[in-house]
Amino acid sequence: MISVQMIDKVMSRDLFKCIYCDFQARDLNTWMQLTIDHIFPRHQRLNDDEENLATCCSSCNSITSRMKFDLNEKREIIIEKKKETVKGHLKSVSDRWIKLSEKYIQSAA
Repeated sequence: MISVQMIDKVMSRDLFKCIYCDFQARDLNTWMQLTIDHIFPRHQRLNDDEENLATCCSSCNSITSRMKFDLNEKREIIIEKKKETVKGHLKSVSDRWIKLSEKYIQSAA
């Protein structure tokens, strides 16, 4: 289990911002959406070292939680892969939302 002190240290280091989508905590409600991500997933490397931890919003944590990586990959490469996965997911969801909202607007007219 990650200590409260480590959580505070990581979130402060990352400026209370998700490193994948840049969501930033500006008040208590948005701060509650932040969590700590294991850059190398726990199931691959049981490691709670600060270098393996990052501030992440709950949405991005969910999107990236099942990703697997080569343990020899560099931290920065994994972060970039997670950012690309999040970006692709957000594009897909956005496209779907636009189609659904257009159908709703047409049916309401």
